[in-house]
Amino acid sequence: MPEDRPVELRLLGEVRLRVGQSWVRCPDHGLRLLAVLALDGSQSRGRLADLLWATDTPRALHNLRMLLVKLRRLLGEHVGLLQDQGHHLRLDLGQLEVDVLRLTSAEVALEGTWREFMAGHRTGGPEAWLEWAERTEARLLAHAPAPPREGRPPSPCPARRSRDRAEEARWAAQDQPQLAAAAAREALALSERGAGAALALDVLIHQAIERDEYALAQHYCQQALRATPTPLADLCYTAGYLADLLGDPVGGERLALLGLAHLPPGTSPALWYATIASTYDSRQDFRTARLWHELALQAARSHPSRAQHCGVLTFFLWHLNATGDSARAQLLAAEALEQGQFSMTAYVQQSLGTAQFRLGDPEEARQTLAANCTHAVSSLAVIAGALTARIHHRLGERDQAHGHLRRTLPLALVTEDGRARFEWAVAALTCDPRHWAIQAAACVRGARTNDPLVVRHYQRLRASVGTR
Repeated sequence: MPEDRPVELRLLGEVRLRVGQSWVRCPDHGLRLLAVLALDGSQSRGRLADLLWATDTPRALHNLRMLLVKLRRLLGEHVGLLQDQGHHLRLDLGQLEVDVLRLTSAEVALEGTWREFMAGHRTGGPEAWLEWAERTEARLLAHAPAPPREGRPPSPCPARRSRDRAEEARWAAQDQPQLAAAAAREALALSERGAGAALALDVLIHQAIERDEYALAQHYCQQALRATPTPLADLCYTAGYLADLLGDPVGGERLALLGLAHLPPGTSPALWYATIASTYDSRQDFRTARLWHELALQAARSHPSRAQHCGVLTFFLWHLNATGDSARAQLLAAEALEQGQFSMTAYVQQSLGTAQFRLGDPEEARQTLAANCTHAVSSLAVIAGALTARIHHRLGERDQAHGHLRRTLPLALVTEDGRARFEWAVAALTCDPRHWAIQAAACVRGARTNDPLVVRHYQRLRASVGTR
């Protein structure tokens, strides 16, 4: 074997991978991934995920990410063989020897030379994978021209390309928001209707919510709901959550139930249950809300998606603090944080700090909330700053309390998160009602929130200021 090809992939007969001088134990999905990239050239992550796993695309993309971690570890010093080109993956064939690519027509014609292509990988797996293996073997036997190995594969129709780009946007949304936004907009440029457009808009909705840009999120949501004739479960969840957030719990419940009716097989209903629970919290029907929260938590615990587990607990933690069960909120917050870092982790920290404060541990609460006080999301920074101000007030640290209020007031005045604005106003009137009354009134003017408890708290404090 040539010295400049330190890795070898055998696809005829038993499928094997050699790295350096040793044959390594490679996961079956890893061997299949390498085979596709070696024989079909550069591929999008979305196509690879759908080809190799018979599950919903977000879960398949998660599986692909985990597989890539294992493959890179196996390749060791030769990790440069597997190249990441943004949304696409490719192999450097200059470093890889593949047995089927070096066979000549004469060798194929010799009886006994050709062994089964990818033996042991042809009886199980998604239908798309089995079809690929069958089609590829036929192509190799016929020596049909192979697809180009450099650059991207031939482009499918715009609708399919839009769907691929939307899936790539969803994959990147967890830790590469700018990349996700760019991919989502590319998907919309390819097609303004269809599943691709709806899923791309779903990504943009979540990003707008995270930036506290609720009006923009609502605009995207209306556009997304019109993009497909059949409702998409993921979009219904997002739309239901947003409707509840904007003060329409009945509409939020209706959308979440619609999403449940169109849930793909094998998908956990946990987040949809949690959204319904939240709509009952907004209506202060806490008994019904608790039933849905418990159902959502049970569903989340029985599903392998840790991100969904963390998301469900984020809904439940608010409910527990609101209904006075902060001891359980503290326990479930620890359970959520054990899942690792997710986009909802900061919200879990917020609820944990609230629970610690209410349980009489202000110093612990202050430490928990410290990171959120400088968070990039304005609403998180405002709520954390407001609660920290109340902690300082309770400890008799007047100057520190007023310092947190002054630092967060500009953010509170511009955020579209009504709850954050009311939380700031409550903290201000708690710390010094005479000094902050005008700013508190300005802060809550025009604010909308699905949290009636904080509104009533503000109104009680405001009434007490007027009687002094």
